[in-house]
Amino acid sequence: MLRPSSSASRLVRGGILLGLCALFALAGSALPGRSAEPVMLAFESYGAFFSKETRQTTAIDPQVFTRVPGVPSGAGPQGITHAAGLAPAVLDDPARTLLFTADGKPLKITLGQWLGAGGIAKIAAAGGGKERIAASFNGLIAQGTYSLFQVTLKPEGNAFAPLDGAGTANNLVATAQGTGSLTATTPAVMSHTNAVLLVYHSDGQAHGMLRGAPGLTAHHQLIARVP
Repeated sequence: MLRPSSSASRLVRGGILLGLCALFALAGSALPGRSAEPVMLAFESYGAFFSKETRQTTAIDPQVFTRVPGVPSGAGPQGITHAAGLAPAVLDDPARTLLFTADGKPLKITLGQWLGAGGIAKIAAAGGGKERIAASFNGLIAQGTYSLFQVTLKPEGNAFAPLDGAGTANNLVATAQGTGSLTATTPAVMSHTNAVLLVYHSDGQAHGMLRGAPGLTAHHQLIARVP
């Protein structure tokens, strides 16, 4: 039987090692579940997203409230307790309708202003199993305080975490023109079970690792699901 020379064996081993290195490099550059190319997200009204996901017969925003005389106090569809005379905002109500917190504090904005916000974001690989998200927004509440959170969508209840994982680099203050932008690095790669959420803080305070009290000091305004 002929045996390969030692130099031939080294060439074979070298070719195998080069091939494996190339495969590992390709595997490390790709994001699980999607290509390595940057992904663009378009934000939508949280109320519209919520109403579609939960199949509401009437599209509502469970995070902000309007005056409805005669309505008793109670809990809305997300368990947010509202005062008497208030109800979750109906998306088809007139644009001039004023909005309130769940306990009746005026938000000093109209439904049209709230629903007029929009935004986009780009997700790109950041190495080390992380991703970098660059987001920009328009139509925000002038000089309003906002935070970006990552939502993990679960049938038994959604989980929330600061987009940067630490609650220190996920905050922004809108300009007087209602624009804002933020770039953050996520602690892990996101998937279709995740969404990026823009939270408005009506108390003017960011809350670090937490969103604040939903419907009272924290109000989900925009959301974009990861493809």
